[in-house]
Amino acid sequence: MLWMGQNVSAQRSIKSDDWPFGHEGLNLLIQETGIEICNFGKWSALPRDQKFMMILDHPDRAPSYQNVPTFYSSNSRPALGVQFRSLAERGRVNADNTSDYFDSTDCPIVRPVSEHPLYDGVDRIICNRPGFISRITSQFNASDIQRYPPIGRRGLEYRFSAVDEKRQSVAVSDHHLFSNQMLFKGDNLRLAENVLGWLSDDFQRKHVLLMIRGRPVMPIDENDLEIEVPIPTREEVLDALKDLPADKMLEFANSVAAVSEDEQLLNEMAHKLTDNLRPKAVNRILLLATFASCCLFGLVTYFWQRKLLRKTSTDIMARRRRVFGNRDTPSEWSERQAAASLILNAFCLDIANRRLTDWADFPAPLDSSHELVAKRATHEMADAFWTLKTKPNTYWTRERLLELEASTHEWRKIIGTLDPPLAQKINDPL
Repeated sequence: MLWMGQNVSAQRSIKSDDWPFGHEGLNLLIQETGIEICNFGKWSALPRDQKFMMILDHPDRAPSYQNVPTFYSSNSRPALGVQFRSLAERGRVNADNTSDYFDSTDCPIVRPVSEHPLYDGVDRIICNRPGFISRITSQFNASDIQRYPPIGRRGLEYRFSAVDEKRQSVAVSDHHLFSNQMLFKGDNLRLAENVLGWLSDDFQRKHVLLMIRGRPVMPIDENDLEIEVPIPTREEVLDALKDLPADKMLEFANSVAAVSEDEQLLNEMAHKLTDNLRPKAVNRILLLATFASCCLFGLVTYFWQRKLLRKTSTDIMARRRRVFGNRDTPSEWSERQAAASLILNAFCLDIANRRLTDWADFPAPLDSSHELVAKRATHEMADAFWTLKTKPNTYWTRERLLELEASTHEWRKIIGTLDPPLAQKINDPL
């Protein structure tokens, strides 16, 4: 049995019809373990080895059954062999030791020192305005007693819970211990699971009579509950983000960006910042921002102009090397231009027995021919000669040298078909 104490502090009272302060969480936990919550009639008709009882906020008179495991919780009303009193009568937890209470001195922390199965894995029991066990009679064979931390000026330790191994009963002086408000504080949930396992003989007893404020409670449907999930604190969010994998972190960032965009959070923040500023302050900020932008633009332009003025032909050549991927060296470029000059010089020696440098009007004498093919070839020769004189070394690539060599072969064929011969035209153009 588990007894829990009466609410005596100035905090808000727990109401059964209010989800944060009811016992729906305990109701669902019992169902999750596979134990059936029965009405009084069905529970009474069952054999004793198949049932147990949980009484929260114990009434003045509760059903008494011999050899039925029971959990009592109260802080003012007596149970079988156990009496409770309000803890407020004896003072609060010593506030000098902040580790002895949770959020408020009305919420003392019990740290059980016991090897009993009820407290397996339970390090902190968070209470809420509890009472204390003031008396244990001979009817209750207490075998394990847990106490509060030192309370009041005298630093006395008061009894929090008592276990009767013979009757398999447990009395607790805090009827808020397993409420929705307190079930997930500290290790209260683990304690509730241990209580269910111990009273049901390791879940062999499949039926329970759950009484809250003197009335049997029936199973509830979780779909009928409107649960308000508490907003996590900033520290809890940061701790959760540290453990997120990379893909989940990216998904989280995208969702935050989408929400910020949809709800225009950034715009609202900017409006709040500007609305709090006086008009003169806004004008000053705009003027300073404009002046800073102009200064920055002037500095960038100045240094960029100096960089352009410092550029030399060497810098330009180096840039060309980077553009061409450093595939060719300057010596190779000079050799290719010399090769182009040799190709045209050999062509001139073949057709007129003259070097290219000695033929000032090349290829003007060929224009006397009225053949269109010869005129086209003449124009191509003139273009090649002009390219050789004006283009830089980097112009002559391997492909262009091969094209020039192929063109000279075509020009030789065309010139061989002229009548009269080209030499006569060149020597006696009139």
